[in-house]
Amino acid sequence: MSINVGAIFVRAKPRLDASHVAEQTRRYWKSKGAADDGQSPLELKPLAVNQGKAKRLGMAVAPPNRGWIGVRDSERYTADHGLAKQLSRGLQTRVCWFSISGATDGAILQMFDDGKPADPVEGQGRVLALLKELKIPDPTLYFDDLRKKKLPGWVLISVAPVATSKYSCGPEPSEEDGEEDGPPPPRNLAGLFAKLDQGAMLSDGDWERVEELDAKFLSDICRLGRRALKGKEARSWVLSHLAARAVLAGDSALFKDILDRAPSTKKDPINQASLMWNLGSWLSSRIHKGSIPEDWRASVETWMRTALPFAARLPEIHVGIAEALARLGEEEKARDHVRQAIRQGVFHGYGLDQDPVIASLLKKPPFASEVSRLLERSK
Repeated sequence: MSINVGAIFVRAKPRLDASHVAEQTRRYWKSKGAADDGQSPLELKPLAVNQGKAKRLGMAVAPPNRGWIGVRDSERYTADHGLAKQLSRGLQTRVCWFSISGATDGAILQMFDDGKPADPVEGQGRVLALLKELKIPDPTLYFDDLRKKKLPGWVLISVAPVATSKYSCGPEPSEEDGEEDGPPPPRNLAGLFAKLDQGAMLSDGDWERVEELDAKFLSDICRLGRRALKGKEARSWVLSHLAARAVLAGDSALFKDILDRAPSTKKDPINQASLMWNLGSWLSSRIHKGSIPEDWRASVETWMRTALPFAARLPEIHVGIAEALARLGEEEKARDHVRQAIRQGVFHGYGLDQDPVIASLLKKPPFASEVSRLLERSK
């Protein structure tokens, strides 16, 4: 089952109905600079605010059902976390906020009592079970589905302007496969996380925005990269950027994922060759100063196999492969790539002896003599 949905449910009590929840909702957005514009919210597209495509936010407040008043908004895949807290505090009642991400099998649910948050519950199975236990009505009802329904007793709201920075997606759900969860993504990345959760790919413009972020966002960019790699991301320049960020952040898991992916494309040979060279350079000189761990062997071999066809275009790739092979203990194969690199004139342009592993290899007899002869011929 794949579900991407978020919602808020307010515990009903005497003299508390949809109109009271709607009024508190209007007050919340008014405090953030937005006002009810009187338009119908039902035609709004999901994620329009988070993707920066619109500044209108629609909300639909349901009449009490099974003791709960549901609040759904036009972002559909999320629900404003700050609104949930304000509804609980302003109405002095219990509020349930949740977000379920089918793209990652992640989910998170948080209860508020008089504005005070309880510890969140995470994991799709646990969240769905708790929603059932709480008797939450129609928890997976999409905002879009309301267009097809008669809505007696519902209150529809449309507020504007709502900027991305004013909308809180709340804490991000962890993934049940054991990947470590981090803090909520910063405002300028929240929409990109939501877009990936929706199953969409990030555009070139999206990644260009990510490239502009400075080092303080390293961990968030790496989390975004891991999420993107679970989809269909295979653009060479994107993977090259992510690999560089993974090296800077010390995120070996992300770097290894990129080595495993190591895509080859005839459409982008220049960027692909550059990616293959950079992966080898980072692998040898920044990731593993000494020998490469045995459990990396398959990943490194995948990269070498994909990189080799681009060595004719970028001979330095032979150097990267030689360094990797030497670190894997395969010295004779490493020597062969050193020979090919020298024959293609790499030594004087790059400096094979700059890498300590290759430098050691170059000094070992009888290979040292062979290297001298090759260098003479290549001048």
